[in-house]
Amino acid sequence: MLLLSNNTSYKDLLKKRILYVLGMDDTRIFLLDEQNSRLAVGNLYGQEFELFN
Repeated sequence: MLLLSNNTSYKDLLKKRILYVLGMDDTRIFLLDEQNSRLAVGNLYGQEFELFN
């Protein structure tokens, strides 16, 4: 309903109504190449693991 009433995508609605309001300007659903280079490596019991979705 929110998407239809705002005539926008989920991604854009999330950024406009939640992320930017909270000052989370560098948060994305899908990371930019520049953001990937700053991403922390996952770790479980001392072993690194790949990103997952």
